[in-house]
Amino acid sequence: MAKELGFDAPTANSIDATSDRDFAIEFVNALSQLALHLSRWAEEMILFSTPAHGFVELPEAYSTGSSAMPQKKNPDLLELVRGKAARVMGCSTTLQTLVKGLPLAYNKDMQETQEALFDASDTITAMLPLVTGWMQTVEFNEAKMNQAAQSGFMNAWAAAAYLVERGVPSRLSHEAVGKAVQLAMERGCDLQKLPLTDLQAIHPSFDAAFHSSLGLQEVLALHDVPGGTAPRHVKRALQNAKERLAALRSQEPLAAR
Repeated sequence: MAKELGFDAPTANSIDATSDRDFAIEFVNALSQLALHLSRWAEEMILFSTPAHGFVELPEAYSTGSSAMPQKKNPDLLELVRGKAARVMGCSTTLQTLVKGLPLAYNKDMQETQEALFDASDTITAMLPLVTGWMQTVEFNEAKMNQAAQSGFMNAWAAAAYLVERGVPSRLSHEAVGKAVQLAMERGCDLQKLPLTDLQAIHPSFDAAFHSSLGLQEVLALHDVPGGTAPRHVKRALQNAKERLAALRSQEPLAAR
């Protein structure tokens, strides 16, 4: 009978079978975690679309105008993703709370598990195509992103690494670069604009090659480890993601088995 119904095997214990809702809890927990990550992604996109950052241009099809400010676009989809995430996470909590005090075996309380299970599934199923469509149409302001990546002394770590490579202990490199950053802030300039004489007054290991080591490409290349920002590792990570996605897409759908 189990084989004809498509099950792996008969149930090991009939009492446990009637009281078990682990399958529903685990499934909705997975949906809840997915919703959680989508919510964090949505918040980042909202943040990056604000005038303070300007990295993201919100797609017209997934936004609405402001009732007060004609020039403003509201990130409707992103805000709804955050809200729907709370709903899915609530379904997960509902399922666990429902069964936490139930004895074996079946109890009528369990009929309430269906609503949370189907609601979470329907919510995620409706959300994913919209999130995908948003990503396919969104525009990124690469010029502003590039500019932001080179501001705020983001290259201070590279400056410290530069001294370490010249034999300066890490703690002393950290201290020296801290003083250099303080000096640059007082003068209202970046590290690259500090004269070599001023740098050498802080530590004699600074030399003429220092300024050329602080560019964005040099800073990115510094973290040349798996998972780091070096371009070759980023490209490898993107390729790995594409390969994993292709492998998932090539799997036979459950309904076709």
